Amino acid sequence: MYGVALEGGGARGAYHIGAIKALIENGYKISAVVGTSIGALNAAIVAQGDFDKLYKYWINITSTDLFDINAEDVSKLVNRKVDMSLIKKIAEYVKEATINKGIDTTKYKEIIDALIDEKKLRKSKVDYGLVTVSLTDRKPLELYKEDIQEGMISSYIMASSYLPVFKSEKIQDKVFIDGGFYNNCPIDMLLKKGYKDIIEIRTKAIGLYRKIKTDKDVNIISISPSESLGSILLVDKEVINKNIKMGYYDALRVIKKLKGRKYYINDLNKNVAFDIFDKLTDDQIFKIAKNSIKFSNDKEAKKLLFETILPEMAKKIKLLKANSYDELLIGIVEYLLSEEDLVNKYDIYDLKQLILELKRNSTRILKKEIVLKNPIKTMMIKLIKEINIENM
Repeated sequence: MYGVALEGGGARGAYHIGAIKALIENGYKISAVVGTSIGALNAAIVAQGDFDKLYKYWINITSTDLFDINAEDVSKLVNRKVDMSLIKKIAEYVKEATINKGIDTTKYKEIIDALIDEKKLRKSKVDYGLVTVSLTDRKPLELYKEDIQEGMISSYIMASSYLPVFKSEKIQDKVFIDGGFYNNCPIDMLLKKGYKDIIEIRTKAIGLYRKIKTDKDVNIISISPSESLGSILLVDKEVINKNIKMGYYDALRVIKKLKGRKYYINDLNKNVAFDIFDKLTDDQIFKIAKNSIKFSNDKEAKKLLFETILPEMAKKIKLLKANSYDELLIGIVEYLLSEEDLVNKYDIYDLKQLILELKRNSTRILKKEIVLKNPIKTMMIKLIKEINIENM
C-alpha cells in the first residue's frame, strides 16, 4: 500500500492526474494521499474515491471556470500572441484585482464545493492530509482529515491554496496563505503516519521543497516532469491536456523502468550499445569522422571512436562522463528525433524502432546539416547510418 504526496503548482496540477491514472491502471494501491495547494484539492478527490470525476474536471477546465478571464485571451498569452487589445484587457483586469485587493477566488471556491464530498471523504479508508500556513498564528499546519473540524474541509483546502495574489479572506477569523510557503510536497506527513512506500508527484513549481532524511526501509519513488509544465495560473486546454499526458507517461517511465529523458523507451539488453559501437569497422569510423573533426590518418580507429567521436557527442547532448554507452546511444537518438520532430513524444518505443526511423530520414537530414555546418550532429547522423541494429 502506497502513500502519495502531491506537490502544489496551480494549473500544473493537471500533471498529477496523468500520473495517478498510470498508477491506478498498473495496480498500485493508494492508502494515503496528501498535498499542498492544488495538490490538496486533487488529493482530497482521489481519497474520497472519485478519480474519474477529477479526471473529467481537469480535461474540461478553462481559466473562465476559475477566474473572470477569457479562455481565448489565456490562449494568446500562453502562445505569446499579445496584441494591444489583450494588453488593454490585462491592464483592466490588474486594475480591478488591485481595487479588490487581490484576484477574486469565488469561482475556485465553488469548484471545491462542487467536487468535495466531505462525508464521503471522512468515511473513506484512505488517509488524507493537507498543508497550509496560518498567518494569524504565524505557524504552519499539516492536517489530516481527522484534525479538521466537521464541515471545514473545503475551507482548509481553500486555505492551502491562498496565493498572495488572491483576495485575502478569513476562515474562522484567521488569515491563511498557500501551504507551499512551508512545504510544497509533504512527504513528511506520510512518514509521520508510518508509511514506508511513498510516491511523490512533483510539479517543480515555486514553493519550499523539503528534503527528507529517511530510514533505509523507506522507499520513496519520485515522478517528475520531463519538461516544463508552464504557468501555474494560466489555464489553457491544450497545455492542460499535454500535462496530463506527460504525467501519465512520466509515471510509466518509473513504473515500467523505461529509458530516455525526452522519449519513453523500453529497456535494452545490457551493454548492447557498446557492442554496436565496437563492431564498427575502421572504414566506417573514419567515414563518420571525415570532414567533421580533425584527426591524424595514422590514429587507431577504435581510439578515435571511443576517445574523441563519442565523447564529443556526449558533450553535445550534455551527458555526464559517468553515463553508460547505452545511455549515450539513447541520448543521441533522442537528440536527433527531437531536433527533427520525427515521432510522437507520447508513446512507448523500442530503440531499434526509433533508429530505423532515423535511418529512413538520414540522407535528408545529413544534406541539411552539411549545409548548416553542424559537425557533431553530422557525425551523429553518419553514426546512425553506419550502425548495425539487427542483433538488438
